Amino acid sequence: MVQEKKGVQIDMEEKLNINKLVEKVETPATIEMEWYYHSLIKIGRSETLSMNDKSLISILKEGIKCNKLLKRSGKDGSNGRYYISLSKNVALHDRDNRGTAFYKFLKNYISIIIDDINPIRCGKYSRLKGLLSNTKYTGRTSSYYDEYHEFWEIKPEKIIGLVYPLYIRLENNELYKKYLEELRNIILTIREINIDIPIYDYSRLEGETIHLINTELFLENYDKIIEEMEMDGFIKVYIPRKNK
Repeated sequence: MVQEKKGVQIDMEEKLNINKLVEKVETPATIEMEWYYHSLIKIGRSETLSMNDKSLISILKEGIKCNKLLKRSGKDGSNGRYYISLSKNVALHDRDNRGTAFYKFLKNYISIIIDDINPIRCGKYSRLKGLLSNTKYTGRTSSYYDEYHEFWEIKPEKIIGLVYPLYIRLENNELYKKYLEELRNIILTIREINIDIPIYDYSRLEGETIHLINTELFLENYDKIIEEMEMDGFIKVYIPRKNK
């Protein structure tokens, strides 16, 4: 199939290759249903993340802290001042996760994977209980049925991985290049502080299958991926949406 762009004949088959390069740096892995997730910030905005108290490096070194410990009001979320907001994969199939915190954040945000904790599962939000969200009250509520709250802090030894959505639908090449650069910087920074932690990609979550990013291969192929993206006539490969 040939497409004409700017007076140039472009071979579509030759240009459908960026996601294939991404696939080469990922291997299938199995999700653990007992893992919990703390989402930090949308991908492409790590410069904002590094400027506040929830910086990725401080979390990996010191753990995750509640708003009280961070000297914040805690008025922006249902976790309040004393609890840390978490999500969990409560369903095996993608269609059952739509509308959940897990589905919303894991495919768009830099997230922390946590294991071996026993947080409180939130009940259905009510206005009365919502008034108590900024207290130590254990009857936690949320508009997400898969949200959990952990009291006070999560120690760094409970952090077992990161999530970075690498394989995504995107038409803007410049923005996608920014995402790739961000991931490279995260990998290099983690190496500088001698923390060995896996990075997963949940953007192709299918049942219990996720993907592990081979950080060594990613760094080796980074320049090639960027070079391919800068070629005239580049066409992004999309993940087919399933009909529900």
